Amino acid sequence: MLFQQQRKSVVQGIVLSGSAILTALAMPAQAVDWGSVPATEVGLFFPGQTSLEWIYGKRDHDGAARYQKRKKTCQGCHDGDQPEYGKNIVTGGDTEADPLGGRRGYVPMQVQLAQEGGNLLARLSWPKTGPAASKQDGDFDTKVTLMLDDQSVEEFTAGGCWAVCHIDSKRMPEAEGDGKTKYLAESRSKMSKKKGGGDNLLSDAELQALLGKGVFLEFWQAQLNPGQPAKAVDGYILSERTNNPAPTVSATATETGDSWVVEFSRPLAAGANQKALTAGKNYTLGFALHDQNTEGRYHLTSLQYNLSLDGGAATLSIVGE
Repeated sequence: MLFQQQRKSVVQGIVLSGSAILTALAMPAQAVDWGSVPATEVGLFFPGQTSLEWIYGKRDHDGAARYQKRKKTCQGCHDGDQPEYGKNIVTGGDTEADPLGGRRGYVPMQVQLAQEGGNLLARLSWPKTGPAASKQDGDFDTKVTLMLDDQSVEEFTAGGCWAVCHIDSKRMPEAEGDGKTKYLAESRSKMSKKKGGGDNLLSDAELQALLGKGVFLEFWQAQLNPGQPAKAVDGYILSERTNNPAPTVSATATETGDSWVVEFSRPLAAGANQKALTAGKNYTLGFALHDQNTEGRYHLTSLQYNLSLDGGAATLSIVGE
Protein backbone atom coordinates (compact mmCIF):
# COMPACT_ATOMS: atom_id res chain seq x y z
CA MET A 1 0.00 0.00 0.00
CA LEU A 2 1.16 3.55 -0.71
CA PHE A 3 3.64 5.14 1.75
CA GLN A 4 3.93 1.99 3.89
CA GLN A 5 7.11 0.85 2.16
CA GLN A 6 9.38 1.95 -0.66
CA ARG A 7 8.92 0.32 -4.01
CA LYS A 8 11.98 -1.75 -5.02
CA SER A 9 10.50 -3.78 -7.86
CA VAL A 10 8.24 -3.33 -10.82
CA VAL A 11 4.57 -3.11 -9.86
CA GLN A 12 2.04 -4.28 -12.42
CA GLY A 13 0.39 -1.42 -14.35
CA ILE A 14 -1.97 -0.62 -17.23
CA VAL A 15 -1.71 1.29 -20.53
CA LEU A 16 -4.36 3.63 -21.91
CA SER A 17 -6.04 4.38 -25.21
CA GLY A 18 -5.46 6.86 -28.07
CA SER A 19 -6.93 10.23 -29.16
CA ALA A 20 -9.12 11.42 -32.02
CA ILE A 21 -10.50 14.64 -33.45
CA LEU A 22 -14.27 15.01 -33.49
CA THR A 23 -14.95 16.33 -36.90
CA ALA A 24 -16.42 14.93 -40.06
CA LEU A 25 -13.52 12.48 -39.94
CA ALA A 26 -14.66 11.08 -36.60
CA MET A 27 -16.05 7.59 -36.28
CA PRO A 28 -19.69 7.23 -37.33
CA ALA A 29 -22.29 7.94 -34.66
CA GLN A 30 -23.77 4.82 -33.11
CA ALA A 31 -27.52 4.17 -33.43
CA VAL A 32 -28.46 4.29 -29.75
CA ASP A 33 -31.82 5.42 -28.42
CA TRP A 34 -30.48 7.40 -25.49
CA GLY A 35 -34.02 8.12 -24.35
CA SER A 36 -34.30 4.47 -23.33
CA VAL A 37 -30.92 4.35 -21.52
CA PRO A 38 -31.08 5.14 -17.78
CA ALA A 39 -28.97 8.06 -16.57
CA THR A 40 -26.91 8.21 -13.38
CA GLU A 41 -26.38 11.61 -11.79
CA VAL A 42 -22.70 12.03 -10.99
CA GLY A 43 -21.76 14.91 -8.72
CA LEU A 44 -18.67 16.88 -9.78
CA PHE A 45 -17.15 19.12 -7.10
CA PHE A 46 -14.16 21.42 -6.70
CA PRO A 47 -11.50 19.57 -4.64
CA GLY A 48 -9.10 22.43 -3.97
CA GLN A 49 -5.55 21.40 -3.13
CA THR A 50 -6.38 17.93 -1.88
CA SER A 51 -4.09 15.22 -3.19
CA LEU A 52 -3.40 11.52 -2.64
CA GLU A 53 -0.84 12.51 -0.02
CA TRP A 54 -3.48 14.66 1.71
CA ILE A 55 -5.85 11.67 1.83
CA TYR A 56 -3.22 9.69 3.75
CA GLY A 57 -2.43 12.61 6.09
CA LYS A 58 -4.12 11.99 9.46
CA ARG A 59 -3.54 15.57 10.60
CA ASP A 60 -5.65 17.07 7.79
CA HIS A 61 -7.97 14.22 6.79
CA ASP A 62 -9.96 12.60 9.57
CA GLY A 63 -10.77 9.62 7.33
CA ALA A 64 -7.11 8.84 6.61
CA ALA A 65 -6.91 5.74 8.84
CA ARG A 66 -10.15 4.26 7.45
CA TYR A 67 -8.93 4.84 3.91
CA GLN A 68 -5.43 3.46 4.51
CA LYS A 69 -6.88 0.28 6.02
CA ARG A 70 -9.35 0.11 3.10
CA LYS A 71 -12.29 0.11 5.51
CA LYS A 72 -13.76 2.97 3.46
CA THR A 73 -13.38 4.21 -0.09
CA CYS A 74 -13.73 7.89 -0.97
CA GLN A 75 -17.16 7.19 -2.44
CA GLY A 76 -18.21 5.00 0.48
CA CYS A 77 -17.43 7.80 2.94
CA HIS A 78 -18.37 10.97 1.06
CA ASP A 79 -21.22 10.24 -1.34
CA GLY A 80 -23.72 13.04 -0.76
CA ASP A 81 -21.12 15.51 0.55
CA GLN A 82 -20.09 16.77 -2.91
CA PRO A 83 -22.36 19.87 -3.17
CA GLU A 84 -21.43 21.19 0.28
CA TYR A 85 -17.72 20.47 -0.12
CA GLY A 86 -17.45 22.03 -3.58
CA LYS A 87 -19.31 25.23 -2.73
CA ASN A 88 -17.20 25.72 0.39
CA ILE A 89 -13.80 24.95 -1.13
CA VAL A 90 -14.19 26.95 -4.36
CA THR A 91 -14.50 30.22 -2.42
CA GLY A 92 -11.30 29.60 -0.47
CA GLY A 93 -12.56 27.43 2.34
CA ASP A 94 -10.83 24.46 3.92
CA THR A 95 -8.38 23.04 1.32
CA GLU A 96 -8.00 25.94 -1.12
CA ALA A 97 -5.27 28.54 -0.57
CA ASP A 98 -5.52 30.21 -4.00
CA PRO A 99 -9.17 30.38 -5.14
CA LEU A 100 -10.31 31.65 -8.52
CA GLY A 101 -13.19 34.10 -8.38
CA GLY A 102 -16.49 33.51 -10.17
CA ARG A 103 -16.21 29.72 -10.39
CA ARG A 104 -18.90 27.23 -9.40
CA GLY A 105 -18.05 24.53 -6.91
CA TYR A 106 -20.54 21.83 -7.88
CA VAL A 107 -22.06 20.52 -11.11
CA PRO A 108 -24.53 17.62 -11.52
CA MET A 109 -23.62 15.54 -14.59
CA GLN A 110 -25.92 12.98 -16.19
CA VAL A 111 -24.01 9.89 -17.34
CA GLN A 112 -25.41 7.24 -19.69
CA LEU A 113 -23.52 4.16 -20.87
CA ALA A 114 -24.31 1.65 -23.59
CA GLN A 115 -22.80 -0.99 -25.85
CA GLU A 116 -23.48 -0.86 -29.58
CA GLY A 117 -21.75 -2.29 -32.63
CA GLY A 118 -18.73 -3.54 -30.70
CA ASN A 119 -18.19 -0.20 -28.98
CA LEU A 120 -18.59 1.20 -25.47
CA LEU A 121 -20.49 4.48 -25.63
CA ALA A 122 -20.68 7.16 -22.95
CA ARG A 123 -23.06 10.12 -23.08
CA LEU A 124 -22.32 12.96 -20.64
CA SER A 125 -24.53 16.03 -20.19
CA TRP A 126 -24.21 18.93 -17.76
CA PRO A 127 -25.30 22.58 -17.41
CA LYS A 128 -23.14 25.28 -18.94
CA THR A 129 -21.96 28.30 -17.02
CA GLY A 130 -20.98 31.87 -17.84
CA PRO A 131 -17.68 33.04 -19.38
CA ALA A 132 -14.53 33.21 -17.30
CA ALA A 133 -13.33 36.52 -15.90
CA SER A 134 -9.79 35.36 -16.67
CA LYS A 135 -8.59 32.46 -18.82
CA GLN A 136 -5.98 29.90 -17.81
CA ASP A 137 -6.57 27.88 -20.99
CA GLY A 138 -6.76 30.18 -24.00
CA ASP A 139 -7.55 27.36 -26.42
CA PHE A 140 -10.61 25.64 -24.97
CA ASP A 141 -13.62 26.90 -23.08
CA THR A 142 -14.37 23.46 -21.62
CA LYS A 143 -12.73 20.05 -21.31
CA VAL A 144 -14.51 16.96 -20.05
CA THR A 145 -12.56 13.82 -19.15
CA LEU A 146 -13.40 10.19 -18.37
CA MET A 147 -10.79 7.96 -16.68
CA LEU A 148 -11.11 4.17 -16.79
CA ASP A 149 -9.39 1.24 -15.11
CA ASP A 150 -10.03 -2.51 -15.01
CA GLN A 151 -9.37 -2.51 -11.25
CA SER A 152 -5.68 -3.27 -11.71
CA VAL A 153 -4.73 -0.04 -9.91
CA GLU A 154 -5.87 -0.47 -6.31
CA GLU A 155 -5.52 3.22 -5.51
CA PHE A 156 -7.94 4.19 -8.29
CA THR A 157 -10.50 1.62 -7.13
CA ALA A 158 -10.34 3.05 -3.60
CA GLY A 159 -9.70 6.72 -4.29
CA GLY A 160 -10.73 7.42 -7.87
CA CYS A 161 -9.11 10.43 -9.52
CA TRP A 162 -7.00 11.14 -6.43
CA ALA A 163 -4.79 8.22 -7.46
CA VAL A 164 -3.16 10.50 -10.05
CA CYS A 165 -3.29 13.82 -8.16
CA HIS A 166 -0.20 14.52 -6.07
CA ILE A 167 1.14 17.21 -3.80
CA ASP A 168 3.90 18.00 -6.32
CA SER A 169 1.56 18.44 -9.29
CA LYS A 170 1.19 21.77 -11.08
CA ARG A 171 -0.02 24.54 -8.73
CA MET A 172 -0.10 22.18 -5.77
CA PRO A 173 1.69 22.98 -2.47
CA GLU A 174 4.97 21.16 -3.26
CA ALA A 175 5.14 21.92 -7.00
CA GLU A 176 8.55 22.97 -8.28
CA GLY A 177 8.73 24.89 -11.55
CA ASP A 178 5.82 23.77 -13.70
CA GLY A 179 5.08 20.86 -11.38
CA LYS A 180 4.27 17.30 -12.37
CA THR A 181 1.47 16.13 -14.61
CA LYS A 182 -0.83 13.40 -13.36
CA TYR A 183 1.01 10.17 -12.44
CA LEU A 184 0.59 6.91 -10.56
CA ALA A 185 2.62 6.11 -7.47
CA GLU A 186 3.48 2.77 -9.10
CA SER A 187 5.82 4.70 -11.43
CA ARG A 188 7.98 5.91 -8.54
CA SER A 189 10.59 4.03 -6.51
CA LYS A 190 9.85 6.22 -3.50
CA MET A 191 6.82 8.21 -2.33
CA SER A 192 6.61 10.78 0.46
CA LYS A 193 3.54 12.18 2.20
CA LYS A 194 5.26 15.56 2.35
CA LYS A 195 6.77 15.73 -1.15
CA GLY A 196 5.00 13.19 -3.38
CA GLY A 197 6.92 11.10 -5.89
CA GLY A 198 9.11 13.80 -7.37
CA ASP A 199 11.72 12.57 -9.83
CA ASN A 200 12.05 9.15 -8.20
CA LEU A 201 11.12 7.45 -11.43
CA LEU A 202 11.54 3.78 -12.14
CA SER A 203 13.85 2.96 -15.04
CA ASP A 204 12.53 3.08 -18.60
CA ALA A 205 12.67 -0.71 -18.71
CA GLU A 206 10.63 -1.00 -15.52
CA LEU A 207 8.06 1.49 -16.78
CA GLN A 208 7.73 -0.40 -20.04
CA ALA A 209 7.25 -3.59 -18.07
CA LEU A 210 4.41 -1.95 -16.15
CA LEU A 211 2.75 -0.86 -19.37
CA GLY A 212 3.10 -4.35 -20.78
CA LYS A 213 1.47 -5.82 -17.69
CA GLY A 214 -1.38 -3.33 -17.75
CA VAL A 215 -0.75 -1.03 -14.76
CA PHE A 216 -2.10 2.29 -15.95
CA LEU A 217 -5.24 4.41 -16.22
CA GLU A 218 -6.93 5.14 -19.52
CA PHE A 219 -8.42 8.56 -20.22
CA TRP A 220 -10.73 10.03 -22.84
CA GLN A 221 -11.15 13.78 -23.20
CA ALA A 222 -13.35 16.05 -25.32
CA GLN A 223 -12.06 19.60 -25.76
CA LEU A 224 -14.85 22.06 -26.45
CA ASN A 225 -15.56 25.56 -27.70
CA PRO A 226 -19.09 26.87 -28.29
CA GLY A 227 -20.19 26.57 -31.90
CA GLN A 228 -17.22 24.43 -32.93
CA PRO A 229 -16.67 20.67 -33.43
CA ALA A 230 -15.24 18.86 -30.41
CA LYS A 231 -11.67 17.65 -30.38
CA ALA A 232 -11.11 14.21 -28.82
CA VAL A 233 -7.92 13.17 -27.08
CA ASP A 234 -7.16 9.88 -25.37
CA GLY A 235 -4.15 8.39 -23.68
CA TYR A 236 -2.79 6.82 -20.53
CA ILE A 237 -1.38 7.78 -17.15
CA LEU A 238 1.56 6.04 -15.52
CA SER A 239 4.71 8.14 -14.99
CA GLU A 240 2.92 11.14 -16.50
CA ARG A 241 -0.12 11.93 -18.58
CA THR A 242 0.63 10.72 -22.12
CA ASN A 243 -1.53 11.32 -25.19
CA ASN A 244 -1.74 8.44 -27.65
CA PRO A 245 -0.47 9.36 -31.14
CA ALA A 246 -2.93 7.03 -32.89
CA PRO A 247 -6.37 7.74 -31.45
CA THR A 248 -9.18 5.23 -31.17
CA VAL A 249 -11.68 7.17 -29.08
CA SER A 250 -14.07 9.49 -30.90
CA ALA A 251 -16.35 12.16 -29.48
CA THR A 252 -19.11 14.46 -30.63
CA ALA A 253 -20.51 17.45 -28.79
CA THR A 254 -23.77 19.39 -29.06
CA GLU A 255 -25.15 22.38 -27.21
CA THR A 256 -28.73 21.76 -26.12
CA GLY A 257 -30.25 24.82 -24.52
CA ASP A 258 -28.10 25.65 -21.52
CA SER A 259 -26.29 22.30 -21.51
CA TRP A 260 -23.36 20.54 -23.12
CA VAL A 261 -23.90 16.99 -24.38
CA VAL A 262 -20.83 14.90 -25.25
CA GLU A 263 -20.86 11.37 -26.67
CA PHE A 264 -17.74 9.20 -26.56
CA SER A 265 -17.21 5.96 -28.47
CA ARG A 266 -14.43 3.41 -28.03
CA PRO A 267 -14.09 -0.13 -29.40
CA LEU A 268 -14.50 -2.84 -26.78
CA ALA A 269 -11.47 -4.62 -28.22
CA ALA A 270 -8.25 -3.26 -26.75
CA GLY A 271 -5.75 -1.55 -29.00
CA ALA A 272 -2.23 -0.47 -28.07
CA ASN A 273 -2.20 1.19 -24.65
CA GLN A 274 -5.83 0.32 -23.92
CA LYS A 275 -7.84 -1.71 -21.43
CA ALA A 276 -9.70 -4.74 -22.73
CA LEU A 277 -13.44 -4.31 -22.18
CA THR A 278 -15.16 -7.66 -21.67
CA ALA A 279 -18.51 -8.86 -20.37
CA GLY A 280 -18.65 -10.06 -16.80
CA LYS A 281 -15.84 -7.82 -15.61
CA ASN A 282 -15.98 -4.72 -13.40
CA TYR A 283 -14.25 -1.42 -14.12
CA THR A 284 -13.73 1.82 -12.24
CA LEU A 285 -14.59 5.20 -13.78
CA GLY A 286 -13.90 8.78 -12.76
CA PHE A 287 -15.03 12.03 -14.38
CA ALA A 288 -13.57 15.53 -14.45
CA LEU A 289 -14.66 18.88 -15.88
CA HIS A 290 -12.58 21.94 -16.70
CA ASP A 291 -15.04 24.74 -17.45
CA GLN A 292 -14.58 28.50 -17.81
CA ASN A 293 -11.17 28.06 -19.49
CA THR A 294 -9.53 26.46 -16.45
CA GLU A 295 -6.59 24.04 -16.53
CA GLY A 296 -4.62 21.78 -14.22
CA ARG A 297 -6.02 21.32 -10.73
CA TYR A 298 -8.72 23.96 -11.19
CA HIS A 299 -11.30 21.41 -12.25
CA LEU A 300 -14.42 19.77 -10.91
CA THR A 301 -14.02 16.07 -10.27
CA SER A 302 -16.11 13.07 -9.25
CA LEU A 303 -15.67 10.31 -6.77
CA GLN A 304 -15.18 6.85 -8.25
CA TYR A 305 -17.92 4.74 -9.86
CA ASN A 306 -18.20 1.08 -10.83
CA LEU A 307 -18.90 0.05 -14.44
CA SER A 308 -20.14 -3.47 -15.12
CA LEU A 309 -20.47 -4.95 -18.59
CA ASP A 310 -23.01 -7.74 -18.91
CA GLY A 311 -23.77 -8.94 -22.41
CA GLY A 312 -25.14 -5.90 -24.24
CA ALA A 313 -25.61 -3.77 -21.12
CA ALA A 314 -23.32 -1.23 -19.44
CA THR A 315 -24.26 -0.31 -15.88
CA LEU A 316 -22.84 2.49 -13.71
CA SER A 317 -23.12 2.19 -9.94
CA ILE A 318 -21.67 3.67 -6.78
CA VAL A 319 -18.51 2.12 -5.33
CA GLY A 320 -19.43 1.51 -1.71
CA GLU A 321 -17.53 0.42 1.32
